Amino acid sequence: MNLDPDFKSVIDRLSIDSVAFLESLSLPHQTTIRRHALKSDSKHFHGLDTVPWCDRGYTLNERPRFNQEPSFLSGEYYVQESSSMFLHYVLSQLNLPESSIILDACAAPGGKSTIVLDHMKGKGTLISNEVIRSRAKVLSENLVKWGYHNYIITNSDLSKFSDSELFDLVLVDAPCSGEGLFRRDPNAMGHWSLDHVKHCSLRQKRILKDSIKLIKAGGYLIYSTCTYNRQENEEQIQWLIEEHGFEYQFISFPEDWNIQQSELGLRFFPHLIKGEGLFMAVLQKKGDLENQVTFQKQSNINSKVINALTKWTGLDKDEHYSMFQDGIVLYTGHVPFETFKKQRIYSFGRHLGKIIHGNLRPHPHFAFCIGFGDLIQRKELGRSEIIQVINRNLVDSIGESGWTLLTYRNNGLYWAKTVKNKYKVQYPKF
Repeated sequence: MNLDPDFKSVIDRLSIDSVAFLESLSLPHQTTIRRHALKSDSKHFHGLDTVPWCDRGYTLNERPRFNQEPSFLSGEYYVQESSSMFLHYVLSQLNLPESSIILDACAAPGGKSTIVLDHMKGKGTLISNEVIRSRAKVLSENLVKWGYHNYIITNSDLSKFSDSELFDLVLVDAPCSGEGLFRRDPNAMGHWSLDHVKHCSLRQKRILKDSIKLIKAGGYLIYSTCTYNRQENEEQIQWLIEEHGFEYQFISFPEDWNIQQSELGLRFFPHLIKGEGLFMAVLQKKGDLENQVTFQKQSNINSKVINALTKWTGLDKDEHYSMFQDGIVLYTGHVPFETFKKQRIYSFGRHLGKIIHGNLRPHPHFAFCIGFGDLIQRKELGRSEIIQVINRNLVDSIGESGWTLLTYRNNGLYWAKTVKNKYKVQYPKF
């Protein structure tokens, strides 16, 4: 590989076998996925190698066409680099409140947010922020498919957030020089330079300055990059410790995982693990962990609508629902909309649909939701039928009236109505 000599000097300063490391960059990149515990069965992944630090992570034998895979489109699994799945393990080691308020500050495309939602198990609230509008769209699609409802997607610079210490945990997966992407994306090498490293480190510091103001006393910061140099990694952690009152948290793990523990972070090298380059560090803000912030939520939906929604969702408490942008939203997190009214909100909770003449017209996003009421009409389709629907071809119905949820392996994909003995499908937009 035609590597910049300056990059080789960066690697030489990391106290690793630089020859073995550089040789690993010419090896093929492997595709890994993380399955959804509530939407998938482990039997469908039998025989695949597992990721040591994530019991739901698997290495595929070959990369399929994901846009033609019903199990992927319904949210059974998420395509994610294995090193990034280490967040799954880290969260299990932290002492977070049961109903945490968490910020994923640089969230797109959504892999770490889906891990956080798994950990939260429907409790608390996740704010997934992505400043670039086009990337927020991708983030929205991935979170919708993942099926939880206790999240808000914001599309703002972090400087637009208030300085109030609201969050129990902030994740900063920072934009970086991408040294850990060289094997997966050879074009990344052409953008690398020492000047680019310096530019990235300054940008990271600005993001961190905005982020640390939002963390409660006793709360956590998880900082990560997909790069190797110390300027973007350990030096940032040292700055947070020396100038901003954070303490480094050591995360213990089995030695045979081959993750390298530096004095201020965890390093993943492709010649030592089955994965790409990553740096991750966990810090805690000094002070006692504060009590959970409480909010007063009031529903603005009348009882007739609540009764109609209950038949579909199985939830009968009016605080589960609120109106947003002329739609019905299922939202069981405990942070009200007004808390983030100063930010650009891309998506607020789970869109259910609209009440028209007393009946619910379901929103396409509602099809992916985890947990439905028993009264929803469903139709399980086989793989070939679902692929026809994916490719926008009509499939036969059995003449049901009203809305039908089309499912694959018991997971919702599309809402449809019967028109002339064919399903007229409502396709989602994100």
